[in-house]
Amino acid sequence: MEIDSDFFLAALPVGPERLPLKVTYRTRATPRQQDKDLGSVVFLSWEPRRLHALINGLGFKREIRSRRAGAWQETVEFVTENAVYMEVDGKPHSLVFLSPLPNSRLLLRARGSFILDELTVRAVAPDEVPDLTRYVEALESVPPEHRKGTVALPQIAPGSAHKEVTATFYD
Repeated sequence: MEIDSDFFLAALPVGPERLPLKVTYRTRATPRQQDKDLGSVVFLSWEPRRLHALINGLGFKREIRSRRAGAWQETVEFVTENAVYMEVDGKPHSLVFLSPLPNSRLLLRARGSFILDELTVRAVAPDEVPDLTRYVEALESVPPEHRKGTVALPQIAPGSAHKEVTATFYD
């Protein structure tokens, strides 16, 4: 499917009762994106939801840019009852801790100009979800009085495009 939009949403036909989930898809820049050097992003989110914390800086910057023209990016997102963990091209990318609110739907959100291919959604056993313990421990190590805004998590090594791993707290 080719997407060219400033704000694209697609509801996936699954609810919290089917968790955990493994969602996989591939993305590639379109000629329009390559010509304009536009950035594109794709990610999953529950709506409505309550955000708790977002961990960034685990991998490279997620934008699908013309520097990757013609190359497919493979994305895997694991959805649990309180987190969405993303890997891109086999490497950790980001992790968001959230709580779906009553009547939440899992949405695929996107912006930009790209091709989305091979979208699969399947329920998995809990032991198939990557171990997120070190990320939870890193968040818990931040004193409660500092859990506002964005803070560094020095105990987690940053990805290649980042100087540090950070957590943004929303509660």
